Amino acid sequence: NNCTTTVTSNKTINALPTVAAITGLNAVCVGSNITLANATAGGVWSVNNANATINGSGVLTGSTAGTITVSYAVTDVNNCTTIVTSNKTINALPTVAAITGLNAVCVGSNITLANVTNGGVWSVNNANATINGSGVLTGTTAGTTTVSYAVTDVNNCTTTVTSNKTINALPT
Repeated sequence: NNCTTTVTSNKTINALPTVAAITGLNAVCVGSNITLANATAGGVWSVNNANATINGSGVLTGSTAGTITVSYAVTDVNNCTTIVTSNKTINALPTVAAITGLNAVCVGSNITLANVTNGGVWSVNNANATINGSGVLTGTTAGTTTVSYAVTDVNNCTTTVTSNKTINALPT
């Protein structure tokens, strides 16, 4: 009899969506944020481990030093998905020793504070005292002041240590 029946069906092969590359900085410090971007709208951001988190707007926050892969996935109306990735570095914060020196100074007098971690910048939080680049604190007005010593490393990550100091009034 040698009869044959052929049934055909047309299928559509959909192209994957075209997705731009992820843009933004390649590194972030622990505890800091960078904003990543993608010119292709409608994607979903994700990271591959707990070294960082990323929100729906592409803000990446460093959690633990190490590396991560950031993904941006775009799914089109045909349920086809393209994922682009970018590797990022999460840099550790520099280790900074405690501020040493006396805890009080009189108005008009000086004390020298120190820190064994080199390369830091001294500052105070108010006008009750001044401090110079060598850590010499001068009392100007009775009260308290917070002394800060900030160290920034080669990765532009900064750790600041603080110490509260008392500025004593002169006897009357």
